[in-house]
Amino acid sequence: MLLNKIILIFFLFHQVKNISNECPIIECLKDVKIDQKCYSYSNNKVQISLCKEHPEKKDEEYSKEYYCPIQSDEFEYTELSCVKKLEKNKKIYPGGSCYSSDDCLINECSEEENCIGKELEEECENEIDCIKPYTCIDNKCQKLKKPGKSCTKDTDCVFQAGCLNGKCTTYFSLNDGEPIDQKTFFNDGLSYCKYGTAYNGTCMNLKLMYPRRNCSESTGCEYNRTFDNGSYEIINIKENCLCGYNKEGKKYCLLGGMDNNYTRFIDNKKSSFVPCHTIEHGINHHCVDEDEDDYNESSMKNIEIWALYNYKMYDSELCIIQNVFPNYNQKKDLPESYKSCPKYTCEIKKDNSSICLKTLVEPSLEVINATILYNNSYKLIENTSCEIIRQSIFHSTEQNYNYNYKKNPKYFPGDYCNDTCIGEQNKNKKRNLICVNNRCVIENFTNENEDCSEDENCEVGYYCDNHRSSGNTRKCKKQIELDGECSLSFECENHLTCFNRYCRDKFFEGKAGESSYYPYDCKYMKAQGGYCVKSVFKKNRSDLIDDDFFPCNENDDCPVDIVKNETDYSYIYYSKRDNCECGFRNNEKKYCPLTNDAFPDLYDQYITLYKKLLKNKCHTRKRFDCSLWPIEHKSDYEKFIGLKIFFEKGHLFYKSEGCIEAILKGNFIQFQSLFIFIFIWIVIF
Repeated sequence: MLLNKIILIFFLFHQVKNISNECPIIECLKDVKIDQKCYSYSNNKVQISLCKEHPEKKDEEYSKEYYCPIQSDEFEYTELSCVKKLEKNKKIYPGGSCYSSDDCLINECSEEENCIGKELEEECENEIDCIKPYTCIDNKCQKLKKPGKSCTKDTDCVFQAGCLNGKCTTYFSLNDGEPIDQKTFFNDGLSYCKYGTAYNGTCMNLKLMYPRRNCSESTGCEYNRTFDNGSYEIINIKENCLCGYNKEGKKYCLLGGMDNNYTRFIDNKKSSFVPCHTIEHGINHHCVDEDEDDYNESSMKNIEIWALYNYKMYDSELCIIQNVFPNYNQKKDLPESYKSCPKYTCEIKKDNSSICLKTLVEPSLEVINATILYNNSYKLIENTSCEIIRQSIFHSTEQNYNYNYKKNPKYFPGDYCNDTCIGEQNKNKKRNLICVNNRCVIENFTNENEDCSEDENCEVGYYCDNHRSSGNTRKCKKQIELDGECSLSFECENHLTCFNRYCRDKFFEGKAGESSYYPYDCKYMKAQGGYCVKSVFKKNRSDLIDDDFFPCNENDDCPVDIVKNETDYSYIYYSKRDNCECGFRNNEKKYCPLTNDAFPDLYDQYITLYKKLLKNKCHTRKRFDCSLWPIEHKSDYEKFIGLKIFFEKGHLFYKSEGCIEAILKGNFIQFQSLFIFIFIWIVIF
């Protein structure tokens, strides 16, 4: 009996301990009026409501003036009521522009319409006494100190620097591996480390390996740190696994400095160092006396919130985000990973309107239905497409067809033309391009030895030689034949590459691990560190269910190794994570982009077609994008483009309905039939 009681006490203690380590459950309740309670906390559960002027109106947006003030991770309050948002402080510091004395924080507005303050070398008690751009040092207004000068506090330094270990140090300047005091690492979003992140007192270029995967105390957070020599290490930081604001109590990891959203945040920070008053040191938008740019400020604020607090926002309901981050504008810069995948279906048009997409968005944003509208021939207007920007479908109900105009093309000799070869981007100043028999030709070009400054000054079949003549000019020369000496691939005939200083038939021949600095010499068009490389999926392909496509989700993204051996994948050059992406299909499944170990036989066909198309009559600089391909090699070109789309975007169109690939890409029926051929090929072989 006593033993049972001891076991029961131990069990209860263990359960209490577990509960104390659990994240709170955070969920949304129905909307409330602005004078009502909007928040409650009990038994590790938080319930939040949106504050509205008229909550009974379902289509009314949340209040722009009131919100529920949840500003703490501790959730120490049991109840909260809607409060009015604080107005931004508009008082102007000394030296700033003003219209009246009421505008100034201290003192008065001068006749020159500047807030009065202490001038350079005048006596002062603290920083606020001095006009911008001065600060108070040793009781005198002095100039802000440049990086490298001694300091005692951040406000002693110029705006792009802070005080680190007694010296003014530029923000985001310390390289990977440099030591840093962890306590001074982070200050209002500012970092001294180049990549914004540090660990164990060292600046590190960390990238979160599983950005959307929930974590735990046992798994921690894995980051990839790369070095200049191409090697890498995996670092696990358990303390970066933090409670999210979701109804399942999940934890998520902080972003690393090398993650895309964080690099955008760093770029914004670095561009926001404007010469305000030194008291405003660290403000990341504009001085309080500057005119506001609502869009710019909102966008920058969004980026900052997502970079620093992404772990709070994953799987959160909108009412939580709108209350916890009242300045966050969900209609701007909303990260794609926050939204669930929309479901795409096809529907034949019943009218002659130009609408190609209709979207139905549920209030919870958990279900998004997008209907692609088309006529029987998969197109409505010649040369149009339905361009879908992923974020736009969450905020618009209809979208129209867009004309596919190619504005101001840059023409090269040999390009296809209708009546002109003049484009605003043309830089050909040596000679005039004219359209003759639907081909762009250089007027009065005779043969080699014509003067030139770049390859496009020469006709098809020629290049501009880098070896200058006695007159210090360059001359057009005929493209070099097989086995001729060369220095660049553009000197060789279009189907040849300059390999070991000789023109060889080596395009796309180099296997992973073979020497090359030129991507087109490599089979997979990838070269790293002087070697051809290959991307392979970390997971076992024998485990696949969906052909050669990897299904994924926010907890299981796409781990990829870049390897330097064609068959032995243990020779890893570096590792990375590809994004798990939504596609255009009638379900919420996500798939990983294809890697180079997928569909090897089909890829060989793609390379064979590419090499065949390189035997063209286009300019040496247009060999990889020849405008004559659709005309002179129509059948091969259509197959080539279909395979190119398949390998680059096939995971987006995999298992999509018939009209979708054709309508969205603007490549109509012939490419859709090619996709059908590809998937029949997959099933048979």
